[in-house]
Amino acid sequence: MSKIEAGKQEMDDATFKKAISFFENLDPDFHFSFDLSLVDHADAFVFKCIQSLIFVTYPSSMYEIENFIDHSQYRDSFAFFHYLVVQNIYECIQEKDCMESTQYLIDSNFFVDPRYYALLYDINGASGSLKNDQMFMRQIQSFQKALGFCHGANCDGLRGLILYHLILIYKQYKCLGAFQYLEECEHSLEKAGAYRRLLYAKLNKGNFYIKLGLYPLAQEIYRNLEHSQSQIDEKEMISRICASSSWCSLLQGKYEEAIEKARKAERLGSRFPDIYITFAYGYYKLGDIQSARQSITRFRHSFS
Repeated sequence: MSKIEAGKQEMDDATFKKAISFFENLDPDFHFSFDLSLVDHADAFVFKCIQSLIFVTYPSSMYEIENFIDHSQYRDSFAFFHYLVVQNIYECIQEKDCMESTQYLIDSNFFVDPRYYALLYDINGASGSLKNDQMFMRQIQSFQKALGFCHGANCDGLRGLILYHLILIYKQYKCLGAFQYLEECEHSLEKAGAYRRLLYAKLNKGNFYIKLGLYPLAQEIYRNLEHSQSQIDEKEMISRICASSSWCSLLQGKYEEAIEKARKAERLGSRFPDIYITFAYGYYKLGDIQSARQSITRFRHSFS
């Protein structure tokens, strides 16, 4: 066992079964399944989860993902590594840092399908906390490796997802670096038919232009997105568009327009704190001090 742990000897089938038998005798609640069909089931479920990430349908899939994780049959079988991938997808959705766990899976070299490594490197890059130049470079390298594996897998949707996350990291830290990926991201998502993710990508591009002070370009994107409302079946997305548009108008000094967009976002249930800044500052600049004060009070009640 010492040689196996040190990587000096491979574990043969007989030794593996002896080890399993030892742990099953040690813990009566532990039972390892040698059913190979579990690997096929888990593999299919991993790719179902990947599709839910690409198409942003995971909110409706969370119960199914949690149910998969809660059942130990996959964990205590040859589908163990697939089980860990699903667990990492779940933690990524929950916005938890899973760089260490994805690195463990990458280093295991267990998978043959390059799409697994494309996904794992993507999660590795997207889940880290952006603190300094060193971490930023590590995340960028993860995304570049993800794109490399994705190229071999010929998967437009997964490539679009990776580029989407790459743009978000650049937007947070070194804004101008995102420019080279904007069009390619949208093209990949459109080619894959991932229209909901494409809407998010376009919205982020508008927000990216705001950060660079390119307000007319941002406003044009928001306007186009609003005009395509018939294709958007969720209030949350429309409220995000209105909230971003109101902020863009505020920064340009278009206070009445900004307040109007912020009102629409609020009616649609927006939880974007900046709409209250828009209300308070917009009303203040228009000379309506009472409404400005009321906006600050509403903000305190909503986010206290």
